[in-house]
Amino acid sequence: SYVGYRTARGALDPVERYRRAASRAGATGFTRLPVYGDRDDELTRLGHTLNELLDSLESSARRERQFIADASHELRTPLSLLKAEVELALHRPRTAEESRAVLESVSVDIDRMVDLSNALLELEELASPGASPREVVNLAELLEAAAAPFRSAMDQQGRALDITSDDRTMLISRRWIEAAVVNLV
Repeated sequence: SYVGYRTARGALDPVERYRRAASRAGATGFTRLPVYGDRDDELTRLGHTLNELLDSLESSARRERQFIADASHELRTPLSLLKAEVELALHRPRTAEESRAVLESVSVDIDRMVDLSNALLELEELASPGASPREVVNLAELLEAAAAPFRSAMDQQGRALDITSDDRTMLISRRWIEAAVVNLV
C-alpha cells in the first residue's frame, strides 16, 4: 500500500507543481510552468503545451495593451486639433461664411477621426508581416494632404507651413505614413 501510494504521489507530483505555478500565474501575471526538459511522458508534453498556451495568452495581453496605448496616442492629435479649431471659432464673433469654413474644417477633422478609428481597428494587421496594404503614393501629394487640415488654423495665427519634397512616388501604406506625418505636423 505504501509503495503504491508513493508511486501514485510521484506520478502526480508534476500535476501539483503545474497547479501551484498556474495559481501563481493568475495572481502575479503570466509565468511558465516548471517542466522537466529531460522527460518525454504525457505530463511533460502537457506542461509544454500549457506553456505554449500561456505564451500565447501573454502575447495577446501585450498586443491588447499596445493597441490601447496606440489608440490613445493616435486619437489625441485629431481631438486636440478639433478642440483648437472650436476654441478659435468661439474666441470672437464670426460671419456666417467664417462659421461655415470652421464647420467644414471640423467636418474634415471628424472624417479623419473616423478613418483613424477604422484604421486602429485594423491595427492588428501590422503585427503580421506583409499584411499592411501598400500602394504607390506620390510623396508631395501625401505631405500636402497631411498638412491641409492645419493650414486654416495656422493662417489665422499668422504662421506658415512650407512643404518641400521631391515629386517621387513610393510603395507604402498610405494610411499609416499619413497618420505619422499628421502627428509630426
